[in-house]
Amino acid sequence: MRRRRHVVITGAGLVVALCAASGAEAASAACTPVAAGTPRTLLERVPALISSPMTPTADGGAVIAFASYRGSREFSHARFTVLGLDPAGCTRWRVSLPGEWPLTRPLQADAKTIVAGASTRRGLGIYTLSASTGRVLHKDVLASLSPTSGNAPTMVADARGNVAALLATRQSAGTGGRSEAVTVKLTRPAHATRWTQTVIARSNTSDPAAAALPDGRMVVGYPRRGRFWVRLGTVAGSLGAPRDAGPITANFRGADVSLGKDGTVAAVWESTTYSRPWRLRAAVLPARARRFAPSVLIGAFPGRSGTLLNPATAAVHVGAAGQVTIGFAVASLQDADPLMCVTGTRAGRFSAPVQVAATAPGFGAELPAMVFGRTGTATSVLAAVPPDDSQILYALLTLDSGCRVHGSASIAAASGPVAATMIDARGRTWILGQEHPSVDSRRPLLLTIAR
Repeated sequence: MRRRRHVVITGAGLVVALCAASGAEAASAACTPVAAGTPRTLLERVPALISSPMTPTADGGAVIAFASYRGSREFSHARFTVLGLDPAGCTRWRVSLPGEWPLTRPLQADAKTIVAGASTRRGLGIYTLSASTGRVLHKDVLASLSPTSGNAPTMVADARGNVAALLATRQSAGTGGRSEAVTVKLTRPAHATRWTQTVIARSNTSDPAAAALPDGRMVVGYPRRGRFWVRLGTVAGSLGAPRDAGPITANFRGADVSLGKDGTVAAVWESTTYSRPWRLRAAVLPARARRFAPSVLIGAFPGRSGTLLNPATAAVHVGAAGQVTIGFAVASLQDADPLMCVTGTRAGRFSAPVQVAATAPGFGAELPAMVFGRTGTATSVLAAVPPDDSQILYALLTLDSGCRVHGSASIAAASGPVAATMIDARGRTWILGQEHPSVDSRRPLLLTIAR
């Protein structure tokens, strides 16, 4: 059987610092940085991951939440694990919490707290943890809410301690047990202990996309009745009127939104079915404008019929000056799926897509096509198919805001398939992987940090 070589696009130059994690909640006793490009084990004998969202902390560290397909004595199927890591990748703390897939992406609400969430038997569970020790400070179980799409709420926070969660769910619609699909915004202001719930859209069963800035401004995007809608507001407050970004053809697959410091908004959304071709559209709302510029079809499946093969999902970033960068993969049904990059202006004019690499079909379906750092540095997870039976090898490349690739490096084959990636507060790329897992396997959880 042909093996696949896995490639990661990120900043050039490698500095790797990792450590073994302790089974206790306290930090491990010692952690020595290792040679560049050499992954180290975080945890031993972890059942195959089903979800492992990872997010940076303000000091250059990270928080990882993960759940497995099938549990073990140490990693129960009915619970999920949260790891707090310092800037060297050393474990500060580890905590096991009630809940299972789908998991929210954990986030740092303020200097002292981490917020993580998961589906529980009683409803949506949201936990507030100590950023220094992992101790559970507060637990909320929202019994009336449960995600309808198989994905967890999108959580955002600002630099003031305000937190919001966006999700698609169902709510009662009168007598007779009837219910309706709605998109909900949950809000918890800084220093508050309770969440408020607001319905922001109806007739929707797909996950909303959301993004927020440190100053509290946020943007939300969601599908409704054949159109993609965007609303602006604040994390702690309300959202403005819906704005039409453009049409959705066939079956909505997913979306991403971004908000620039100057107020420019960019959105990208995908749709596909077996009977209709895959389509990727993008649109820009210029700063201080009332309407989106006309949406643009920037990606399409080249065949006559569609596909439900899931490549890495499209991702969008708006830079400080309003420039737009979009990364996406095309499901080509060939040996390799092209990874494309597109740039756009604050006025909504897009360049022609540029191929920057190629991925193995279906690889990275749970990962975004690109991950963007604070400065706009782009990271992508790719899986190139080699012509021979070569070993797994990760390559790290740099993409600038103009979609140009410059610089490259490699890391060891032992890192295994990629489970999650992120760019930390210091501009380094973190790569979480698990060696050749199967549904019934128990494999080490591995981490690499690359500069």
